[in-house]
Amino acid sequence: MAVLLCLCASANAAQAKTVRVGLYENMPKIFTNNKGQADGIFIDLLEEIARAEGWKLIFVPCEWEACLDALEQGRIELMPDMAYSKERDQLFDFHQIAVAESWSQVYSRPGMKISGLADLDGRRVAVLKGSIQQKALKQTMEGFGFKITIAPAASFEEAFEMTARGSADAAITNRFFGDYAYQRHKLSKTPVVFNIVPLFYATAQGKNHGLLDAIDRHLGAWIKQPNSPYYKTLYRWEEKPPETVVPRLLLWILGAIGGLLALAAGAILLLRQQVRARTVHLELANRELEKHRDHLEELVADRTRELALARDNAEAADRLKSVFLASMSHELRTPLNSIIGFTGIILMGLAGDLNEEQKKQLNMVKNSASHLLSLINDILDISKIESGKVDLSPEYFSLKDVVNEAAETVTPAAGEKNLKLIVEPSEDIALYSDRRRVKQILVNLAGNAVKFTERGQVAIAAGTENGVAAVRVSDTGPGIRQEDMHLLFSPFQQIGADVAKKQEGTGLGLHLCKKLAAMLGGGIEAQSTFGQGSVFTLRVPLNLQKESAHEENPGD
Repeated sequence: MAVLLCLCASANAAQAKTVRVGLYENMPKIFTNNKGQADGIFIDLLEEIARAEGWKLIFVPCEWEACLDALEQGRIELMPDMAYSKERDQLFDFHQIAVAESWSQVYSRPGMKISGLADLDGRRVAVLKGSIQQKALKQTMEGFGFKITIAPAASFEEAFEMTARGSADAAITNRFFGDYAYQRHKLSKTPVVFNIVPLFYATAQGKNHGLLDAIDRHLGAWIKQPNSPYYKTLYRWEEKPPETVVPRLLLWILGAIGGLLALAAGAILLLRQQVRARTVHLELANRELEKHRDHLEELVADRTRELALARDNAEAADRLKSVFLASMSHELRTPLNSIIGFTGIILMGLAGDLNEEQKKQLNMVKNSASHLLSLINDILDISKIESGKVDLSPEYFSLKDVVNEAAETVTPAAGEKNLKLIVEPSEDIALYSDRRRVKQILVNLAGNAVKFTERGQVAIAAGTENGVAAVRVSDTGPGIRQEDMHLLFSPFQQIGADVAKKQEGTGLGLHLCKKLAAMLGGGIEAQSTFGQGSVFTLRVPLNLQKESAHEENPGD
């Protein structure tokens, strides 16, 4: 009997297949843990399959490019965490069922203010050498006409280290590794994403098909079972159930937009209820005063205290609302930026071809998200100003360049309405101010001029007046009645009933511009002739630090 057991054990050992597996560092998908053992999503799943198939796994540490070379040369049989591409399909074989889907995301040094691909123009970006991110980034940036400097890194960890110490302005990694490591390196997670790809195990071309067939067989069975090793592994490393990105993406986009719209509607409803409540309270107070004229002095004192308390409560509620909205800036903007980014990726055809109806629906989603983002940006900017959370970033810049950039921004809208957009020649004025805020004001003023002008022209002129910079935006629009001029810079106001019926908007733009101009130490002046047109003039000091030191902290 003992001899028979020994023979069986020897037979099983002889049948065990040794599989050499490439191991590189890409937490949490595949990496070496602090005990020196292979670990991660792809490792856990592969070990489950190996136990069922009777494989003996030998992990071979290597850097990414060395791993690919070892796989091609046959020094290893299997490479986990391989993103599919047509070029790689010529060198390697992939199984059929994707393990997961990933995308590339940009992480930057704090303070870089990267919110779109355009912000990477002229930057130095660290990318894993030989990775699919490197090729996708280069193709995407060249497609938009942007130029970047690629800084090759041997690993994602090195890419983050280069960015943290200033050797690169930003790093591109997959979303798995980035979300695990960016806080440890004190980097900022940006909303810029691109290149959605499926992830597989891969073998050398024409070799080890049995490995791939076994992987597909187990994955196919596990995906149908809610409590299978597949879902348990993803729950462990991602802390959420896996999703098929493209089919659920549209539902996520629509749900996010609906949730944000509901939040905005709820906030507006709450404010209206507070106003009505205060109004009713004041009316009751007035009636009480009418009834008790004989005790006027005593009642006035009592009511004064009550009104002061009501005023303090209302002001506190308003401050709380402003602080809340200002603090929620990232949480509100980031999902919308992701919605716009993912929709743009799908519309570009990077995730597959779309029919015309799908393109039409996705364009509606993208336009709605962009409109909502613009509204939220205005509300958040106003709330940040009111809560004292706006920090100015003064720098030296050319006013002429900013005027030209603002004109370029509104040129497409002017072209759609056949309006003549004129930028009058001006001297090159050097300003020391917040360049982004000056441009924001000018884009708003020029955009309003184009929006409310049906025929004729919009003109922009810049110069100096009494030692300050002045930019005038004039139009041949409908103009404003003199009796309505006092409402011009009030929030949630659009002047003129006929105009308001035709144009979209919340009436926050001019209110925000007025506040921003005051923060910059200047102001906005409006002149208008009803039926002929309007002129808006922005005036800001040439030197913000010298002229507007008292405005540096608007929250005081």
